[in-house]
Order: sequence, then C-alpha cells, then structure tokens
Amino acid sequence: MNNYEIMMIINPKSDVKVAKDLLNKVFDKGVKSFEKMEKTELAYEINKSKTAIYILSNIETKGELIQEFRRLSNIEKNIWRIMVVNLDSERALERREHTKSELAKQSEKREKRRLERDAFHKERIAKREAYRKSQYNKSEEK
Repeated sequence: MNNYEIMMIINPKSDVKVAKDLLNKVFDKGVKSFEKMEKTELAYEINKSKTAIYILSNIETKGELIQEFRRLSNIEKNIWRIMVVNLDSERALERREHTKSELAKQSEKREKRRLERDAFHKERIAKREAYRKSQYNKSEEK
C-alpha cells in the first residue's frame, strides 16, 4: 500500500460530488482526505473556460488502482486534468539529517580517496620523468 496525492482540475459548472464519487468508487476506504481548494482563474483556457475548481485528495492504495482511476477520470468529461504523485517514492520526503559521525566518516573516505589519487599521480609523473630521462640519455649516446 502506497500513499498518493491526487490533484484534480474539474469543470466549475459541475458539482464536486463527481470527483468525490469517482474517488470513493475506485479507492473505497483508501481515501484519507478530500479537499475542495478553490475556484481559480486558469493560465490558459481549458474546454473554453477560464476558471476551474481544484481538488486535492490523499489516498492510500495499490498501484493497480491508480491506473484504473486514471482510466475512469479520462472517461469522465467534468474532470479536466489530474496529477497523481506517489508520496512514498518522492525523493524530497526521504531526506534525513546526517549525524556528525556519518559526516565524519564520509569526510574521512573522501580524504583517503584524495590521498590515494594524489599518490597515484605522483607515481605516474615520476615514471614519466624517468622514461624521458632514459630517452634523453639514449639520444645523447648516439
């Protein structure tokens, strides 16, 4: 069971009950909250209308039911747009505070990698210089 947030834009001439009935039909008891936001002026016309009603709802359900909800909402003419967000997989929700010890370990690992990389490059430069000197000495002998 995943948590989803569903935002709907519906026809301002229709009743909010259309959206609520669709949610209850598909998700039954999985509907945690249902909120009529406001009647808002749109940035561009949808179905020759400059206003719409926004509805926000939180759902706890399986992913298969989300597909069924999308299908049914596309059939319903009074629901103009929908957006479904899976709250469990959103990266911003999973951020957590790092403890000082975790940060110190990460810093130590970075420093160790930097020292290894520097040692590797110094060794490579030394080998290159030795090779150049040997080539220079060969050319002087001839």
